[in-house]
Amino acid sequence: MKKILNWCYCHITSRKPRLLVVCAALLTLGAMWVASGLTYSPRLDNLLPEDMPLVKEFNRVIDKTGNTGPLVVVLEGLSQKQAPEVIDDLSERFRNVTDVYFVDSRLPVKFLRNRQLLFATQSDLKKLEKVVEGAIEHARSSLTGFFGAAQDTYNPSQLQDLSGQYKIFEPLQPYYNGKSGKKYYIFIQPRGTASNTGFTKNFVREVKSQIDQSRIQKEFPNLKIQLTGSMITRLEENRMILSDLKRSAVVAMVLVVFILAMYTKSFLSIALLLIP
Repeated sequence: MKKILNWCYCHITSRKPRLLVVCAALLTLGAMWVASGLTYSPRLDNLLPEDMPLVKEFNRVIDKTGNTGPLVVVLEGLSQKQAPEVIDDLSERFRNVTDVYFVDSRLPVKFLRNRQLLFATQSDLKKLEKVVEGAIEHARSSLTGFFGAAQDTYNPSQLQDLSGQYKIFEPLQPYYNGKSGKKYYIFIQPRGTASNTGFTKNFVREVKSQIDQSRIQKEFPNLKIQLTGSMITRLEENRMILSDLKRSAVVAMVLVVFILAMYTKSFLSIALLLIP
């Protein structure tokens, strides 16, 4: 190996240094041209061939189920009177976004009327069953004039709490406002998947553009609009991955320069080695 390096130095490096610089510059330009076409894609399904039965079945299920989870628009700072105007306006604008499958901003009030217990958990339903049984036994014992142990099992405050929690005796609000009632939600279902970073970026950008074009936040200064959901999570993960890659590249470059400096002890040699 030393003989080869000595021969290269005596017959090429020392005799034609300019040729080496020109070759290094040409190699650098070629490498830059090739590297300009490189892109980062976090989609693991792109590593598999499209004609695989598993990939075909996966794509078929995705197309049938509406692909990824919805992009959720969170509206905070709206009063109950302001909510219909703002939500209806934004919902109509979101339907104009490219590749929108559907926009959901209203509860099916007609269907859910007198069916509020569909939202109840299994534990609450069991608790309600016991309370209702106790109320029935309490009513029977009251009518007959006999009071027994069944009367003690009836707790009217529990029934009031459950009815208030699920608004059994209250009119349903037509908009999604959560348990706290301070935030309203609009669900935007895309046709693409969150794993497709390019699609996700463009989709979120268009949604934000529709919000800015509506100027709704200028009309309602207390309104705060945030985006959440699997698409936002994927973009955040992608940002963190790219940030880690850049940090790793910088650390690797520093280590390479340090090793070359310790070995060659020449800045010119380091530059000639790193340029290609």
